[in-house]
Amino acid sequence: MPLDVSADAEEDATQTVENFLEAGGKFIGYLAMAKKLTAWPNGSETPWLKDGPVDPLQHALKGLERVSRNFFAKQAAFPRFKKKGQQDRFQYPDANQIKLEQANIRIFLPKLGLLLRYRQSRDILGEVKSGTVSQ
Repeated sequence: MPLDVSADAEEDATQTVENFLEAGGKFIGYLAMAKKLTAWPNGSETPWLKDGPVDPLQHALKGLERVSRNFFAKQAAFPRFKKKGQQDRFQYPDANQIKLEQANIRIFLPKLGLLLRYRQSRDILGEVKSGTVSQ
């Protein structure tokens, strides 16, 4: 469902990076992967990418680039990706997309069209700048 979207996109991007490196190419950065991201939702293998918003997918690619750069710079070990279904989460990095109804303890997530209840441990003071959705 929607919680697996960024994990699957990250997995597809990882496969693309590994295939490119095996072919003798250089590291693929975020910009090149973001260009591929625009084509993936229209592909026959990944039509489900149209169901989710693009911002969490782009954020997942930025994270993938960060861990890949650290690995190839020999600053970290090869990235270990989490098992699908455990600790699945994605982020909305743009505050304009999140609509918070603090009185009803609900939050609206765009493109998913969901008005979800959230766990409110304390009142939110100020403005929401980003949000993470997890199980």
